[in-house]
Amino acid sequence: MGDSGPLQFDPKNTSPINVSATGEVSQANLSGGTDQKGNLQITGFNKPQLLTLTTGGNFIATNPALVPSAAADSKIRQGYVEAANTSPTLEMSGLITAMRMFETNQKVMTMQSERMSRVITDLGGTS
Repeated sequence: MGDSGPLQFDPKNTSPINVSATGEVSQANLSGGTDQKGNLQITGFNKPQLLTLTTGGNFIATNPALVPSAAADSKIRQGYVEAANTSPTLEMSGLITAMRMFETNQKVMTMQSERMSRVITDLGGTS
């Protein structure tokens, strides 16, 4: 989405699309020049936690308490993929630790249940 609406591209033009760090979108035209397609619309919100999650990792601003503003501190990098905020190795080791703790707790509860069963059998018996 551009500042003045959706960006329009010629489907017959197979030249790569270029995006500058400031959000200017351009594409080489068929005659050898460059066509400026517009500027990307980058928006920030005062309370991003109130955005509603939709499909595909997209958000929509339906809450009236949200106030849109220009995201002046944002930078655009063409050809980069956003890095994840987690490490698969750390998350896997955390999962293994949690699983071991669960198994340990499960064994303790089984032992306690067996001990209580033995106590009930021994005290409740008529010998």
